[in-house]
Amino acid sequence: MKTSKKESDSTKVGLAQWYYHFNRREIEWSSELFQLMQRDPGLGPLLLSEPNPYLDDEQRVLLVEWVRQCVRNIDQCTGYLEGLDGKGRKLFMRITMSPLQAQDGQVEAISGTLEEIPQESYQASELPGNSSWYLHLINHIEEVVFSLDAKGNGLFVNTAWERLTGFTMPDFILIPFVHFVDPEFREAARDAIHRLATCSTEPVNLQLKLITAESEGVWVELHARCTPEPTAIGQITGTLINIHQKKESERILHNQRIAISSAVEGIAVLNDEGNYVYLNQAHLALFGFKEEKELLGKSWKILYDDDEQQRIAEEFIPIMREKGVVRFEARGRCPDGTTLFQDICLTSLPEGGLICITHDVTEKHKQAEQLEEMALVANLSNLGVGIINLNSNVQWLNDALLSRIQWESHKMELLQVVNLFGEVDPEPENIQRVNNAIKHAKACRLEFFRRSKQGDISWFLADLVPVADKYGKPVKLIWVENDISEQKLAASETRLALERERELNTLKTQFIQLASHEFRTPMASIQTSIDVLKHHAAKVLNPESELRKTIERHHDRIHIEIQRMTGILSDVLLTGKLESGKANFNPMLTNPLELIRSIWDEEQLSYIGRRVNLKSEGAVRLALLDRTLMSHLLKNLLNNAFKYGKPDEVPEVAVVFEPNNVVIRVSDKGIGIPEHEQKNLFQSFFRASNTESIPGTGLGLTLVKKITELHGGKIQVMSKSGKGTTFEICFPDKKLTRSKP
Repeated sequence: MKTSKKESDSTKVGLAQWYYHFNRREIEWSSELFQLMQRDPGLGPLLLSEPNPYLDDEQRVLLVEWVRQCVRNIDQCTGYLEGLDGKGRKLFMRITMSPLQAQDGQVEAISGTLEEIPQESYQASELPGNSSWYLHLINHIEEVVFSLDAKGNGLFVNTAWERLTGFTMPDFILIPFVHFVDPEFREAARDAIHRLATCSTEPVNLQLKLITAESEGVWVELHARCTPEPTAIGQITGTLINIHQKKESERILHNQRIAISSAVEGIAVLNDEGNYVYLNQAHLALFGFKEEKELLGKSWKILYDDDEQQRIAEEFIPIMREKGVVRFEARGRCPDGTTLFQDICLTSLPEGGLICITHDVTEKHKQAEQLEEMALVANLSNLGVGIINLNSNVQWLNDALLSRIQWESHKMELLQVVNLFGEVDPEPENIQRVNNAIKHAKACRLEFFRRSKQGDISWFLADLVPVADKYGKPVKLIWVENDISEQKLAASETRLALERERELNTLKTQFIQLASHEFRTPMASIQTSIDVLKHHAAKVLNPESELRKTIERHHDRIHIEIQRMTGILSDVLLTGKLESGKANFNPMLTNPLELIRSIWDEEQLSYIGRRVNLKSEGAVRLALLDRTLMSHLLKNLLNNAFKYGKPDEVPEVAVVFEPNNVVIRVSDKGIGIPEHEQKNLFQSFFRASNTESIPGTGLGLTLVKKITELHGGKIQVMSKSGKGTTFEICFPDKKLTRSKP
């Protein structure tokens, strides 16, 4: 625990210690304090922002005021508290606190002690200028009462602060007031505090928004003044009045006015005589007017021809008066003589008059006319064409589509969208797509089949395209379909051919695996037999005899060929497993350098008199590698380096530990690879044109690439004919675990 020297000197056995840091909000309790308050240490110390079960509000106010005075006077403070421990036992305590200063002289923390005393030693505390009844009164008023120092830091706030913001009184002490102000208002708050601190202004009245503990905004009205003679209260004192409800009501009313004025729909209010008393800008623009005075006080009838006036007055206004609301379409007339089709909703007002909400549907009428024209053309097309309205009923089909679904035109009113799929129940996914197109006015494409009465199946591809009005609301859906039976048949034949090819590839892989496995036994038998012959010859023949030398020479040749054959079989078998996804992959943390050294130790007997230059760059670390597969990979690359390199040149193997990768490079100075053939290098059984005289199967590099990719790595080759070749394998950092070499 952090304590001042003064406190450390005065600490006695039995004293309960505590510590509080203002900026970091850190609080610590000694074990004696947990014991005194009968609090479970597992709960941790009681935070100042938590409800205090040990002190009532008045005692909490006294505690906070002592903290404030201790900070203000930068001196030790002693007082008395009355409370309850965790088991409900009454406690009488003496509290002592001392300020702890930072290097800049500012108080940054408080340390203190708490000691239980007999009741007869307890002294009820009253602070200078703040009697208990005054604190009780100030903490039970609705307004927030606060005081700040000359820098705008909090010194005192009553309990209304907690009710308003959710922050506790200790949260306020020594914290800049602007910390609790919404960023939009902080500059104004800083300016007001600066002017108040210098007493260069009259009392300040300011509306601003605070940020609560729940990160929500609350509107307040700040009233503050300067106290020219600094007192125990502070340099600046003031109140905060909650005006959030008032501001929200003003905002809602303002937004409603903006919404009505800016609405897309034309909105107007008419009196009992049918004359305009209010209209928004959209209503003016709908009929081509620019200023309100052109319609205010005038009758709605000037916007309609005589026959339309009579229809509205006789058919719809009586319904509105009876039911309170009516909706209909009408044909209006603009001042320039153009015709305007409207969707109108009339609502009667209790105090008389009515509200008229209207929007332009002229485009919808034009679209209906266009659809009629399109229908004439569509009937002459081989494409199936239909029109669907918003309630999913089919409104119209051309002759080609009627023929395909075998539906009679005089029963069109009974036709549903589901019938367009034929007698077979459509897939639920297709029905969902149709519903989404209708709901969201988004085009979709459907593929389905119909079965004729004779049992023949025909496949179709249908596009469902929404037709929307100028407001983006769907009005119609257009169904256009095309017969794709021939394309489906061709696709089916292609799919069957691909499936046959896959089956053949599977059979080939199985055969290769079986053959590779079965060849191992005769190879082992041959090796055993020649070993027996060599051993028998060594026993019965003179070491210098020609027959023994011939037997040993041919034994060594057969042994080398058996090893080569076994290597080829291993490559073939592993290739088959990798292609079929059946290869075992068991990566473990491995030192790449040690792995390469161990592989070379095994292989160098096959390259007597040859050596490898092994080097590394960067800090060595472990990599997640499958040792068995990496052995195949490295043996193939080493074999190629010796086989295609010059006899007097030493192949180089480098391991580079980059920040984000581990790279393995195998280089030789041999015959190289023709540039135009490098793109085929990793294909099975491919061999470069300059390797015809050198034995090989063309499987080694295929294995190398597959093993690299299985580890999540990448391989690339750099080669020039006659200059040599370098293979670079890069394993990404996500496959690595850092460790000591």
